[in-house]
Amino acid sequence: MLDIASIARKSGLLEQDQVSWNDKDVPLHQRGVSASWLVKFVHHVLDAGGEVADQNECDRLASIRYDTPWPTSVALNPNSGTPTGFVVNEVIVPLTNTRRLPLYALVPERYRREPDVFISHAWSNPLAESAPASTLCTLDSRLRSWGPRDFLWIDFACYNQHYAECIADDMKDVIRAIGRLGIPMINSVPFSRLWCLWELLCAHVVGASIEMYEANSSAYDMGMILDRFDYDFRSVENADTTLKADKDNILAAMESTFGSIPQADEYVRNLAKSMLSKHSDKPWNRA
Repeated sequence: MLDIASIARKSGLLEQDQVSWNDKDVPLHQRGVSASWLVKFVHHVLDAGGEVADQNECDRLASIRYDTPWPTSVALNPNSGTPTGFVVNEVIVPLTNTRRLPLYALVPERYRREPDVFISHAWSNPLAESAPASTLCTLDSRLRSWGPRDFLWIDFACYNQHYAECIADDMKDVIRAIGRLGIPMINSVPFSRLWCLWELLCAHVVGASIEMYEANSSAYDMGMILDRFDYDFRSVENADTTLKADKDNILAAMESTFGSIPQADEYVRNLAKSMLSKHSDKPWNRA
């Protein structure tokens, strides 16, 4: 099992019994967390997963050689880059379960501030890893170089994962209050996820600015994400969702907003093409 207490200690998280918290104490839209702190927190999770994997491998070899009990499976593949779903279910929920708190309530005060940007991201994408092609590493490097936008509103840290009754309405209100939505584009997956499309629609409806952050580690990567988008994206109707009712409601909202599903598709295509780098942006193609 992951050493949750060690992750909390290394991350500097506050003790639950030292925290006075009510979910109404800090409104959702005011819960911003430092991108740099979030990167370190997720790396501590990744390191803990690697330690468990190493121990399981030792136990596996011992089982083969000495007929000892076979080890239990490891929930986290050390090479997976810690997807959000794993971090929430295996770390954040058990870590905050005693008081049913959001992770935000345990983050040291110096790493909390009103957010500069709302982050829309796909839970299946890696949160952090050694390479730059992960959600938080992309944000940490890009936002710091573009000015004071390194305090993020991001769901797994700011939203109370023990209560999820009104997520759709909550996200719309938060995006309206913050006024800026950022999408880490390490691949084209966000355009195939229902909640990412919902947040994109909310930003459009409330007039929030929209930014896309590419994880280009070199000039040779330019145009890669747009190419993947052109290849992968067919329609918002293909977006993934667990509940059919959620998909029906969001598609109905898109149809109402844009006039039709094809027009919603065109809006998404134009947004991607206007914001993502193209092959023509490569340095050797510039005059």
